[in-house]
Formats: sequence, C-alpha cells, structure tokens
Amino acid sequence: MAIELVTKPFGKIQISDKQLIYFRDGLLGFEMQKQYALIEDSPDNPFKWLQSTENTDLAFVIMQPQLFSPKYIPSIIRIRMT
Repeated sequence: MAIELVTKPFGKIQISDKQLIYFRDGLLGFEMQKQYALIEDSPDNPFKWLQSTENTDLAFVIMQPQLFSPKYIPSIIRIRMT
C-alpha cells in the first residue's frame, strides 16, 4: 500500500508501509514523534533519511556505522524513565 508523505528534503513522496518504523517510546529528545519512514535517496548512497511521518520538519540523516568502522557492534540498553 502506498502512502503519501510530505518531507522537507524531498517534498511529496510515495512510500510503502514496509518503510514505516514505529518507536513505542519515541527517540531520545523526540518522545512525542513515534512513527518514521526510512527513505533511501539512491541505492548506492550510504546515507538514508529517517523521516517523521507526524512532523514534516523532523528528519534524521542515518547510515550503517559498519561502513566506517567494520568492527562496530552496537550496545543496546533500555532506560525506562518513570
């Protein structure tokens, strides 16, 4: 299913529901924004966009850290604030 999304870097684009990522607690500092779309500008570009579906002005440039540091292993911790 195609979804129309308005973005600051690309304007209006069509994305598939497979591109959607939901963060139950939001991202640190952006807890109110919970749904994002992973947008690829070009398949050979190492950078991608994590675009909020709820806020047109909110997008993060992301990439795989292993491209610069092949031995990188993420350490994932969960912090619960009450």
